[in-house]
This record gives sequence, C-alpha cells and structure tokens, in this order.
Amino acid sequence: MAGPIKPKTKVQAAPIDGFRRGHMTARFIAAALVIAPIVVSFMWRDPGHLEGSTRTSGTVVEYQKHIALLDLASGEQVRLYSGPNPVKAGDVLPLVADTYSNGTVQYRVDFKAMGVPAQ
Repeated sequence: MAGPIKPKTKVQAAPIDGFRRGHMTARFIAAALVIAPIVVSFMWRDPGHLEGSTRTSGTVVEYQKHIALLDLASGEQVRLYSGPNPVKAGDVLPLVADTYSNGTVQYRVDFKAMGVPAQ
C-alpha cells in the first residue's frame, strides 16, 4: 500500500501577480482612452465624397523642413507638404483644390505639374 496521505496545502498567488494584472489592465484602459478619441475624430471629420477638383496655384511665403506656407489667390493661407525639393519665398507652386460634398476645400501640391517623380 501507499504511504500516508498528506493534506493539501493552500497555494496563494504572489502579491506581485495581482499588481501585474492590475497594472496591465490600467495600461489597456489608458491606451483606449487615448486611441478612442483619435479614431472618433477621424470618423467625424469625414468630408464626404469628392465632388470636383480644380487647378490653382499658391505663392510661397515661408518654407521649413518640406512644409511651405502658401498665399492663395482667394486670400487664404495654407500649409502644405511641398515635396522633397526645397522651395523659397516667392516661388509659385501648382496646386489642386479638391471640393467635397460638405463644402470643404482641401489643397494639395500638384507634383506631376512640378515634374517631381512619384513617391
């Protein structure tokens, strides 16, 4: 026959395990609190479908690290990515104005008209 049966001892989880679990849950909640508003803002600001595009131009006012501040014919100023080649104040860049169904107009530099290879 087998030897005497020993009573089972109670096994408790180390206190650090509860801390890790709580810490991981808190990190997940914090990440969700940061990511959720960003996702909602991208969904909310959807301009709708593209209704049309027109060609226009803008004059460079200032340039820093591939971003140019442009004066438009309408009197507006916009900041746009101006491509890999540096531009200087006074340069005229060809633009495309995209009009969306909610009435917003978004501008972009027309790289094909500038002769810049596709990126």
